[in-house]
Amino acid sequence: MGILKQGLRCDFDRLREIMNRHADVQAFQGQDVWFAPCRYELRTIRDNMALLTPGLLGKAGDLVMASGMRFWEKAWRAAGRTRSGPI
Repeated sequence: MGILKQGLRCDFDRLREIMNRHADVQAFQGQDVWFAPCRYELRTIRDNMALLTPGLLGKAGDLVMASGMRFWEKAWRAAGRTRSGPI
C-alpha cells in the first residue's frame, strides 16, 4: 500500500477506494479476491501507513525497481534484443 500511495500521490480516501475496489491490486497482495475479498477501513489504512518510515519506503521502492529491471532484462533477452543506453 505504501508504494501504491507514494506512486500515485493519493490521499487515504483514494487509497482505500483503490484497495477495496480493484481485484488486481488485492490479488497482487496475495489475497483471495473471489472467495474472501478483503475490505479495508480508513482507520486501518492510516494506522498501518503511519508505521512506514521514509527509509523503509525507499528500500521497498528500490526492491520494486530492481524486480522490474530483472523482468525487463529477461524480456529483452527472450526477444533476442539487448538494452542500449539508459532506460
